[in-house]
Amino acid sequence: MLHRVRKYFTSVTNIMIPVERSGLHIRLGLDFTVTKGMNGIGMTERFVYLVGQTWHEQRMAYSAIESAGMLPLIYEGDTDFRCRIPRLRPGCVVADSDMPRIDVFALIAALEDCPDRFPVMVIAANGDKAMAVDAITRGAANCLEEPFDARLLTLALTQAFGIRDHNARADNRKNAAMARMNGLSDRERTVFQGLARGRSNKILAYDLGLSIRTIEMHRSNLMHRLGVHTLAEAMTLAFASGTDLQSAPQ
Repeated sequence: MLHRVRKYFTSVTNIMIPVERSGLHIRLGLDFTVTKGMNGIGMTERFVYLVGQTWHEQRMAYSAIESAGMLPLIYEGDTDFRCRIPRLRPGCVVADSDMPRIDVFALIAALEDCPDRFPVMVIAANGDKAMAVDAITRGAANCLEEPFDARLLTLALTQAFGIRDHNARADNRKNAAMARMNGLSDRERTVFQGLARGRSNKILAYDLGLSIRTIEMHRSNLMHRLGVHTLAEAMTLAFASGTDLQSAPQ
């Protein structure tokens, strides 16, 4: 019996089709690629791609994942899923290593260049410690053993999404800092390097063949461009951007 059926709209080769979904399971019929928000869902939605589990496992996982506020999407095998990776929204991938249509290591390798976008959770056969260790070594975010425990899976997914979100915020801060650093002129960057090395305005002026007033002007301009008020704040921003002040040109 279906409960509270709702419809999401997905895209298959740019053709919009409705996919019926219930509180117990999702019927896909066709594999699909998420290209637009579904029912108002934005980029912050937590997508979970279930790849290759048994129908019983899919049903348990779907219900638990949905209850945890995530959006589960089902794929029968890893081949079709891997073909659609470039067009998928970021999310966690759950793959069952004990299913015949799943090559877990090929899946991990396909996602090697984007581990923050698609952390992989591997479901390993009970007692298969070698598979678990190998999967983690090759880049899986986590490995859970059968029998399938939907509660532990949702906890692992929550942790993986937390790490992904933290890394995304760190990347945003780094990109913002880099943008500010890139706004400095060559002369301002040179002055900044000298200040970071502890040189006074007077010594910098002598080293660069400039007047002290000119050094003060460049210092004021670089502080303004970086949006900071103190040298300590400026250096914190430089470190956040990944700039190596010690190797900057003089």
